[in-house]
Amino acid sequence: MVRFKVGVKYCGGCNPVIDRKRVLEGVQELVFRDGIGFVPAADPEAVTVLILSGCPADCATRPGIQPPAGWVVVAGETVQHRAVPEEQIPATVAEFLRLLKSDRS
Repeated sequence: MVRFKVGVKYCGGCNPVIDRKRVLEGVQELVFRDGIGFVPAADPEAVTVLILSGCPADCATRPGIQPPAGWVVVAGETVQHRAVPEEQIPATVAEFLRLLKSDRS
């Protein structure tokens, strides 16, 4: 049962240095049993929004979106402005989401 909904917002994909889809799939696999689910960014039930920008420019727009628990931002090989190798991005994002969920419980 999904108890913590994460909105997902992609950039336009004009210059990706990471595979955004693979990152999301990896995160989904890691948090599947934690009651964390994924919805479009504009879903009013989204508690946080995962921004998936394929490069460091982080050009994904955020029009009118103000998630209660804030943003988790992937921009190229960074998560929350910290350098992370691409293969470790899903695990890093999953850990952020678990922490946000536990803070809201």
